[in-house]
Amino acid sequence: MSDDSFFFFFTSSYSIMNLVEIIEEHLGAVDLWPSSIITYLFIDRPSPVQTDRLKKVIAFFYGNDVPQALACRLYNACNGTASRFVAEQFQEWYYVWRTQRCKPHMAVYWNMRLGRFIYINGSLLNQSESVSFEVSKEGVTFGVDNAGFPKRIRNKLELVRRNEVI
Repeated sequence: MSDDSFFFFFTSSYSIMNLVEIIEEHLGAVDLWPSSIITYLFIDRPSPVQTDRLKKVIAFFYGNDVPQALACRLYNACNGTASRFVAEQFQEWYYVWRTQRCKPHMAVYWNMRLGRFIYINGSLLNQSESVSFEVSKEGVTFGVDNAGFPKRIRNKLELVRRNEVI
């Protein structure tokens, strides 16, 4: 398959899909994600003075190889904030993590494929280094039902599923 035909297949197969479905192809169903990420994604209101939770969501998407544009779009759709600040944060952190070659332990995220906390390290370092103080899997909750405000989140998730088509 040539690069052009792959691009056509990739874009045409995603052109009628829901944004949530596309992200779930990368990460698995939302109910398999860490509950803290789900809460931050749907409930938390980011601000320039409170960026740590937004950075955790960005690290989760980045570490699990979700393209920046899709991750930012999903965040804005789920959170209801289409702010310039959020877009700038996604752009900044994806850039920093992508371009640092030798810097270790820049962030921590839950790796969906490995099922454990992993460091975001520079590109020349170990990309699957487990966090040494790792919380055991039993200490991490998953899914919407274990997130804060599960009914509110499920309602918002359903709205995003219905309204955000690529």
